Amino acid sequence: MNKPLKYLLIGVGVVVVLLAGALTAAATLFDPNDYRDTIAAKVKEQTGRDLQIGEIGLKVFPWLKASAKGVVLGNAPGFGSEPFAQVGEADVGVKLFPLLFDKKVEVSTVKLSGLRLNLQVDKDGKNNWADLVKEKPEDEKKPKDEQGFNPKSLDISGVEISDSSARYSDARSGKSYQIDKLRLETGALRPGNPFDVNLGLTAIASAPAATADVELKSTVDYQAEADTIKLSGLTLKLKAAGKQIAGGKDANADIELSGGAVVDMAKKLLNTQELKLKLKGQGMGFDADTELAAAILADYGNKLYNAKGLVFTGTVAGADVPGGKQPLKLSGDFSYDGAKGNMAFQQGALAVAGLDLKTSIIGEGLGEGGTPRLHGPISVAPFNPRPLMQQLGIKLETADPEVLKNVSLAANYSGSFTSARFNDLNMKLDQTTMRGMFGISNFKAKAMEMGLKIDEINADRYLPPKKPGQEKPVAAAGNKNFNDQPLPTEALKKLNANGTLDIGKLTINGMKLSNVSLKLSGAPGATQAQDISAQLYGGKVSLTNRMSPGAQPGYAIKTQLSALQAAPFLKDLIGKEPVSGLGNFDVSLNSHGNTYGEFKKALNGDLSFRVENGSVKGFNLAQTVRKAQAALGGNLNDTETEAPQTDFSVFSASARIIDGVLKSDLLDAASPLFRVSGQGQVDLVNETINYLATPTIVNTITGQGGKGLEQLKGIAIPIRLSGNMYKPKVSLDLKAALQQKATEKVRDELTNKLGDKLGIATTKDGKKLDKQELKQELNNKLGDLLFGKKKKKEEAAPATAPAPATPPAEPAPAPAK
Repeated sequence: MNKPLKYLLIGVGVVVVLLAGALTAAATLFDPNDYRDTIAAKVKEQTGRDLQIGEIGLKVFPWLKASAKGVVLGNAPGFGSEPFAQVGEADVGVKLFPLLFDKKVEVSTVKLSGLRLNLQVDKDGKNNWADLVKEKPEDEKKPKDEQGFNPKSLDISGVEISDSSARYSDARSGKSYQIDKLRLETGALRPGNPFDVNLGLTAIASAPAATADVELKSTVDYQAEADTIKLSGLTLKLKAAGKQIAGGKDANADIELSGGAVVDMAKKLLNTQELKLKLKGQGMGFDADTELAAAILADYGNKLYNAKGLVFTGTVAGADVPGGKQPLKLSGDFSYDGAKGNMAFQQGALAVAGLDLKTSIIGEGLGEGGTPRLHGPISVAPFNPRPLMQQLGIKLETADPEVLKNVSLAANYSGSFTSARFNDLNMKLDQTTMRGMFGISNFKAKAMEMGLKIDEINADRYLPPKKPGQEKPVAAAGNKNFNDQPLPTEALKKLNANGTLDIGKLTINGMKLSNVSLKLSGAPGATQAQDISAQLYGGKVSLTNRMSPGAQPGYAIKTQLSALQAAPFLKDLIGKEPVSGLGNFDVSLNSHGNTYGEFKKALNGDLSFRVENGSVKGFNLAQTVRKAQAALGGNLNDTETEAPQTDFSVFSASARIIDGVLKSDLLDAASPLFRVSGQGQVDLVNETINYLATPTIVNTITGQGGKGLEQLKGIAIPIRLSGNMYKPKVSLDLKAALQQKATEKVRDELTNKLGDKLGIATTKDGKKLDKQELKQELNNKLGDLLFGKKKKKEEAAPATAPAPATPPAEPAPAPAK
């Protein structure tokens, strides 16, 4: 080593030793605690707050280190006596020689413990930290020309924060939030080099009461020039618990997030790699063990967000979960354009509770001020709904155990957050296919709309099975309180539906119908309307019903049935054929009320029916009359038996209902043996009947069962029905009919004898006069005797035509078709 260099190094060493000795002497002779009052006074002058410093420590070599203990900063005026901030201990140091000779800042581990931060907002919205963060004047914000601090020269050994907390309270909402048990440890902070972060804290909320323990570990790589942050080995664990946070129920959850992410702060991009989220939770009526995986790309500067390969899997268990426990899986690709308010969920698939659903949904108008719209295809693969219903606790017994085993659905969905509509609907239920449209135009109002077509369905297969001996209930028979019972119209009053339902073939209650058409319209508080038409048993039926709202709801019912084959219809409906023939039926009624009694008392309208070429089975009118005739003759052992059936060629009637009383003056039944007329009334409110039917025997030779009734030919036999309308008393006065017959026979014999004596029983050519002609001649003779013989024999006036029968009540107009 040459001498100049040797002397130079010795000189430098001497200077360093002298400098270190001088600094050590200065630190020894200088006590910073002597300046605590001065520092506190300066803070008071600057902020108006009190500052307390417990102890200040200072070291100079080889680190220039400063420490402080027991530091307390008072609160702002008007925020109480609790300190704004407290520090148990703070410690930081800078390596001296690199700072002096290389202008390099090497900082020791920054340590802070016992921090207590108190942030408050009063009821007027004023906070207690605004005076500490006053805005700098504009001229101070401008960069200065001289060389500033170069962050590349900063080297921090690490940061350690322990036993610290922060509390935020807002007097306006009465809510408070707190961070407790805060700890933070980092590796060396050197520009361009990655460093480790280990964070832990407990977060506490007051309303609703909830706590969360948080642990975060990751390696952070910050590149200043590129302005990017890379997080690798990220693990975030959160253990949360809350009181009455969901529907008044307690809940807890363990959440774990793992993976990595890159944030480009210059371009405002976020990109994640293999990001996974695990959730285990209890409460809110179920327990969950789930996992979410996705690759997320977010352009948060332009509000563009994408989640590719999103897969959500897990198991949900609980009392409210079908079957107590259900696995689920949701997958698809999600994207959202926040600037336009558009969303897309493509290739979406959901598998849960035996259902396999696929969809691709597009959303529009989802941004602020927009009108949300959602649309896209949706399908459910064929599945067996019975296990699902069993898991849901739905006990459903069907007459056919083989139904409800195959259901599938496909449709194009459109709607919003308040409505839903399924267009191009194609739903299969076992062997039935339903197509069309179904929707709910307003979730809150439960407003339904539909336009559906069903090809064929046997509804009886889906009804509960009938028990042995089970019969159809009779509504009113024997029920004294029936009139007080409310009409079953609550469901109809609440119905909010508009649309049509068409069924090609329908079997219900044994009846077979085709080309069924149902039209619904109305809403709660408005007139409800139902229109039904169908073809059945060779004929057609149409029915309209209108129900108007009010304290006393009004009803208008019209029914028209034409060309119905009664026998097969009744056979399918009730299992027997009490009546056969081709029938027509018209009803037009109106009423109002809330109970059956009120409805019947206010009932008004018209009805009529006509059945042709049929029979009434279970009752043989001719046989009944013959037995009555035999009984009058003393023969009580008549064992004659014939088919219990009464044939007729036509059977028609009409009636008018006025204030709950049905009155009928027109009954016309005709057969080769009988003609039947009748009149009377039925009190629908008191359930009584008073009706007189009058059959007349017209042909005892060709008529059904006419043999043996010759002496009753032409006799009207009164049959009265009276008493309870469900169990009427039937009385037949055959004795009076026979007495009438005998009286008429004596009268005819006297007329014949008188005619013979007067010489008028025959005409000039010897032809015998019939009964009516003979009576007319006797009347003429009697007139001549009393008033004298007229010069010119006036021609006999034609027989007065019998008074026409009372016309039927005007039939109700045919229902709209």
